[in-house]
Amino acid sequence: MTRTTQHVQFRKGLMGFASVLALGACVQIAGIEEPVDGVGGTGNGGDGGEGWASSSSSTGSSSGGGGSGGGGSMVCMPGSTMSCYTGPVATLNVGQCKGGTQTCAPDGSGYGACQGEVLPVAEICNNAVDEDCDGAAPQGSDCLVSTDLVVRYFLDEADDGQGPTSAVDAAPVPLNLPITYGAGTQPNYTSSITGRGLEWTMADGPGVAKAPVGGTKVSSMLNGKQQVTLELVVAINAATPEFNRVMAIGGSSNDRLTLGVDMTPQFEMQFNETYRARWALTYGTRRVIHVVVDTTQANLSDRARMYFNGMIQGSTMSMLPQNITLNIDQNTYLSLGNRDTQGRSMNGILSYAALYARALTEAEIATNVSFLQSTDDK
Repeated sequence: MTRTTQHVQFRKGLMGFASVLALGACVQIAGIEEPVDGVGGTGNGGDGGEGWASSSSSTGSSSGGGGSGGGGSMVCMPGSTMSCYTGPVATLNVGQCKGGTQTCAPDGSGYGACQGEVLPVAEICNNAVDEDCDGAAPQGSDCLVSTDLVVRYFLDEADDGQGPTSAVDAAPVPLNLPITYGAGTQPNYTSSITGRGLEWTMADGPGVAKAPVGGTKVSSMLNGKQQVTLELVVAINAATPEFNRVMAIGGSSNDRLTLGVDMTPQFEMQFNETYRARWALTYGTRRVIHVVVDTTQANLSDRARMYFNGMIQGSTMSMLPQNITLNIDQNTYLSLGNRDTQGRSMNGILSYAALYARALTEAEIATNVSFLQSTDDK
């Protein structure tokens, strides 16, 4: 081979190598995430190429050694950016949710965390913002948690008097509660700045809103369960030594799941005909109350918890056995403000009542309290 021929071949080799480098650069610019061999990369050694002979002889030749590779390959162009979103795909650009940006590391080893994205969170009532990015910004009672809801009574059927015949259930497959009015105004619809409700002016008196639960959703959704949540808006004005019922599932002497009060004064919860928990109360104060039962909890104090306006309360008694299940007899009633046979009415105003077939989380309780504290009507 002549010196001229060697020179031409060497120039071709340089041009080919330059083309490879140019192609690698184009891959990154186009945004295709392919490894880029660069300084410090782990490229394979190149094949032997033809090069100038070390001798000045015009006829000499030698085989050029292949280039050796370096250490790791880049996966992105340092400093380059790309769009990102780590939430559910269906929520991107819905409501407040939006994507963010990832930046390639200085060594090209990969992209960093997604910065600037906004992900779905629990809804906040009545602020016109779609926080959970489902396409709607709930207003009013639509903000209330509805998952595993059994019954919900707003008790807003009238401003006053004894006209309505039933307390209307706002949950699916409604279980309306026919109202039995006692003598005088027991109970009586009443209204205030926060909404309407039913008022009993005498403890241990008549009047009740009730319906049998056998064959209804109350029985099918709660019987045999280890979790349940009672949700109430109530003001207790007085109590007697008897067990004055606020919300009850049971019969005259068969309290399967009942919240009541006595003159201590305290709230008491019966579970499967046994007093299982007690919490102190003060008279005359309107509260959003949650009683959260979860018998799967290891700690005894966590199996029956009461919240006043979203704040957990210390119990004066807690005796709920671990993993016990709720046993609802088919011949029992769901009653508000009294037991089913009457004679054990509360003294106060019941403005709202609901049941859930699970233990609400503290975040869900806070969501509901944010609405119910300001208004308990639908």
